[in-house]
Amino acid sequence: MSRIRAPRKYRFEQELAPHVDPVWAQELTVELRLRGASGETIGEALAEVDSYCADSGESAAEAFGSPAEYAQELELPAPQQQEGSQLMTVVPILGQILGMLPVLWALPALSQGQEVVIRTGQIALLGIVFTAIVLMTWRVLKFVQFVLRRPVVAVLSGVALVGLMVLAVWLLQAPVMELSPVPMLIFGAVMLTVATVWGVLRMRSVSLTEDMVSTPLEDEEAVIRRANSVRWTGYVPILMMPVYTALLALVLWLFA
Repeated sequence: MSRIRAPRKYRFEQELAPHVDPVWAQELTVELRLRGASGETIGEALAEVDSYCADSGESAAEAFGSPAEYAQELELPAPQQQEGSQLMTVVPILGQILGMLPVLWALPALSQGQEVVIRTGQIALLGIVFTAIVLMTWRVLKFVQFVLRRPVVAVLSGVALVGLMVLAVWLLQAPVMELSPVPMLIFGAVMLTVATVWGVLRMRSVSLTEDMVSTPLEDEEAVIRRANSVRWTGYVPILMMPVYTALLALVLWLFA
């Protein structure tokens, strides 16, 4: 069986299993990750499938069925990772939220020369966001499984969560306190900056090569290159929050 050509977005799957349909290889990788498999185990599975397809001329789907069926046949042990340890990964995101919201709340009041009125709905909004992020991170594998295997229900759940936050802000209007917009703006900007720098430094310090998907005979340089690519992708959600905050702040300042 000849090598399969695929779009650039499947370049890693092509490197690991050039004789396997890259979509099938990607789905198998996801299925095995959801079952707690290590990068080494996933690489070995892909290498075995690739070797069989190259020798037999069959496609992976013909020989092994769907990725979910094949992952089930491997009978991997239950994942041993402590999902609670993933909570530390979300701390910078919570810090960014705690920085973004004061900035967005302070700007309209500052432009109008008024105090910032904090209402019960805003406090409820913070509580809902923090609780949702912590719960999703605490059970990250179960959450990812839910999103991938029941996407429609996951989208509807997300819409319901946003609706709950909107209702909280709209209905709970009782004032709790009044704050000066300038100190609030400074606090938010500092908190957002510190949390963003923390997130970037944490991403830089994480050793991604230890559990990177790799085949038994793969060159170490290829593994390092793949890990660096994943690292750059990891910077996107960290840097997205300050950019998003800046754009919203500009809109609020212009139209407040």
